[in-house]
Amino acid sequence: MKKIALIVLLVMVCVVGVASAYVLTIDCPAKLPVGAPLPVTGTTTFPAGTTIDLSFSSSGQTSNQVSSIPVTIGEDKNFNVVFETTGLKGGMYKVEAIPRGDYQNKLSSDSVTIRVIELVDRSDMLHVTSPTNQVIPNALLIEGYISQAGNSGVKVDVIGPLGKVFGPAYIATATRGGSQDGYFSQYIPVEEPGNYNARFADSTGYIGEKTFGVKATVTPIPVVTTEGTLMFTPTPTTPRPVQTKTPVPTPTKSGAPVFGIIGGLGVAGFLMLRRYNR
Repeated sequence: MKKIALIVLLVMVCVVGVASAYVLTIDCPAKLPVGAPLPVTGTTTFPAGTTIDLSFSSSGQTSNQVSSIPVTIGEDKNFNVVFETTGLKGGMYKVEAIPRGDYQNKLSSDSVTIRVIELVDRSDMLHVTSPTNQVIPNALLIEGYISQAGNSGVKVDVIGPLGKVFGPAYIATATRGGSQDGYFSQYIPVEEPGNYNARFADSTGYIGEKTFGVKATVTPIPVVTTEGTLMFTPTPTTPRPVQTKTPVPTPTKSGAPVFGIIGGLGVAGFLMLRRYNR
């Protein structure tokens, strides 16, 4: 009886121990081009409502966190998140799942909570030769070449200010002058001014992206000149006669005494002569 009781006790301890341990497993690509989204999926036996922090950081002697995303476990016990890698340097990185609270001490030994990723920088393969600033209606012209792409083609995806305007779709590449570089050219008519982001990829994955600034056509404003205001023919009119008054000469002050003296002398002489004749 004592042996049976001991066995039952050991089984109960094992059952309790197994019940208190939770499985948490994450997965993601082992290799990824810089700039491509990094998808991380996971599954767990943690109860619904448990929160897990997913940390994305550089891997090495010195670890620098790039970003962190919290996930709350739902009823289906599955989750997925996406980390951005645009602007990062090529190298080794890691994603780690960290349960909050006491659940960190309740992980089973078969859990996988860390994944290592190699980011490969391929942006130097992309060479865009068309102008990055363009004007409607000649926009949008995307031209350039992919180093060593040959005739394999390149996948292009263009997002504008109002959403997707092209792709993702493969466009042809062609070699020139014996080189293995793959040249491409694609005209995408757009009517909305703003920024257009073009992403490039191939069968291996993401290569890089380029932003084009598109402006509306500038309508010239006519300049009004003197000649421009005289573009009509004036109607001839008959001029009205102008009435003028003839000015009356005004005698000067110096002339008035002279005439008075002469007149007075004449009258005096006449009177004296008349008097003498009597």
